[in-house]
Amino acid sequence: MADSNSNISRADHIVDVAGNFNTCSDVFGQIGVLLNIIKKELPEHSDAKRLAELAHYIASDFENFSDCVAENTLRNGVAGFVGKDFNNLVTITNSEVGHG
Repeated sequence: MADSNSNISRADHIVDVAGNFNTCSDVFGQIGVLLNIIKKELPEHSDAKRLAELAHYIASDFENFSDCVAENTLRNGVAGFVGKDFNNLVTITNSEVGHG
């Protein structure tokens, strides 16, 4: 009986983790929409517009990353996946903004 309870608990945990990443994805998407509106209102070639474009790009990357983590967590469970993909994302993001 303890095994079935721990399996249910583990399954619930995996769904909770995936749900949290789905929420993150939604929030990053909303931030991206806001930044897109802001950058359209800023003068061309201004520093503010470049910063808004960069922030929009990062929000979009993290929206996609969060979606991928949620999907893969549901498929593969929690262990090992998040750390590996986070390191990949940080490496990609750093190289794209000139830090890697």
